[in-house]
Formats: sequence, C-alpha cells, structure tokens
Amino acid sequence: MPEPIQNIGRSNLGLAAILALSGCAMDDEAQFREIVASWLDVGEQQFFESKFSCTAAIYTATTDEIDPSVTLASSIEEGVEVMEADEVIAFDDTSRSPNDVIDAVDAEHIGMAPAMIAAGISGKQCMPENFRKAFLSASADAGSILVVDQDNTLMAILDRANLRVYAVRGDV
Repeated sequence: MPEPIQNIGRSNLGLAAILALSGCAMDDEAQFREIVASWLDVGEQQFFESKFSCTAAIYTATTDEIDPSVTLASSIEEGVEVMEADEVIAFDDTSRSPNDVIDAVDAEHIGMAPAMIAAGISGKQCMPENFRKAFLSASADAGSILVVDQDNTLMAILDRANLRVYAVRGDV
C-alpha cells in the first residue's frame, strides 16, 4: 500500500499538469504574425489573444495588396482547386463577401469549408466585443478579401475599406 506522502506527491503532480495545460495558448504571437505577414502587408498590431482553442489578431494593413506568393482566385471553383492542393488561397471576388465565399464553398464542395468555419467561429471568441463587431462587418463586406490556409485552420480577412487585417485560427 502506498504511503500517504506518495499520494500527496502524485496529486500535486496532477494538479500541476492541469494548471500548466489550462494556460496553454494555441499560437505564439511572433510566429502567428510571421505567418500572416507572409500573405499580407501588416503594420501595427492592434490586438492579439491566443487561448487553448482559438487565436485572434488584428493588425493595420499597410497596403490592400496580397503577397504574390498567395494564389488569387476569382471564383469558388478556382479557389477550391488551390485549397485541395493545400496551398494558401485568397478569394478576390468583388461580388462576394468572405461570408458568401465560405457559404458557397460549404454548399458546393462538402468537406472543404469546415476549417474556415472553425477558424471564424472559434477565432472570434478570442476577440473583445468591439473587435468582434468590426470582424463581422468586414466578413460581410464584398470589398474584403478572404485568405485561407486550410491546412493550418487559419484565415485572414483583409478589410480594404478600413485597411485592417483580422487573422483567426480555431478548432471546433
């Protein structure tokens, strides 16, 4: 039979493990910025939060351009082909908002949209209310561009009207 002191040591170890896990962040701030900056020209960071199940960052955009390394798609079909190849895609269809793009991908290509939906739903949970409203507004604007990294469950919205970038990652 174990001695009482051994039991206390095991329970403290378990408590320490729980406390350590509860503070885990999904992403490192510098690494997250580096990923987003590889697609978009980001300036000053306005917000960053990373928790166990979500990350959200908001930056000023220094331009409204997409990095040439990112494939631009002007149609859902073209974008889905790029996503299927696990490449980063920017949907630049001025007739559709980022929300419309996600809805169309979900309706027309079952199985392709869950990563985008997970990123958006979970990611906005990391934002304070004022930024969440601005994110939702940019998501509904056909002038905004949706950038998707399907493989990493990460998406960004370039709000061209306000020169702001909303980057989110999450899991549902």
